[in-house]
Amino acid sequence: MDKLTLLGLVLGVTGITIGQLLEGSDLSILFQGAAFFIVFGGTLGAVMVQCQLRIFVTAMKMGRWAFVTPPSPGQDLARQLVDWSKVARKDGVLMLEMRTYDIEDPFLKKGLQLLVDGNTGEKIREVLDADTHAWEQLRWQSARVWEAAAGYILMEQAHLREMIIDGLVGIANGDNPRLLEIKLQSYLI
Repeated sequence: MDKLTLLGLVLGVTGITIGQLLEGSDLSILFQGAAFFIVFGGTLGAVMVQCQLRIFVTAMKMGRWAFVTPPSPGQDLARQLVDWSKVARKDGVLMLEMRTYDIEDPFLKKGLQLLVDGNTGEKIREVLDADTHAWEQLRWQSARVWEAAAGYILMEQAHLREMIIDGLVGIANGDNPRLLEIKLQSYLI
């Protein structure tokens, strides 16, 4: 859990508790089941009314980012793209086809398949940019549900998608693997 999130939760609960005590109220008033369901259920219902189903579901999945930051595979991804570049330069792009079967990330898999199919760097960028735009739109709409909690993580993941695009386009264009590695390292700063 992010330290600032934990501190925020502790500070919020402490502030509410002290406020109740200073007013001379019983702390049990804070733990009323009916009030919890009215606030929680009402808020959830209001959010559901404002959202499409896919946006709401994505937002619920993103909600955990407020407490657990998703791991960033940046270093491993850059290394993988450079390895593919070396294979493509030495043995040809078609030798990468077998690697598509082991990829779980649909975006990365689509990009590598476009590369193996012989598309130009420009065409790969065009297709993956369109995919990234749709992906970002859904996440930004979903992040609005949790704006303060999850919006910043979206930027990092979009940044990784840009790295994937540049890596695959570099391979398609026959860029030197060392040059590609230097370029991809700039995404990891």
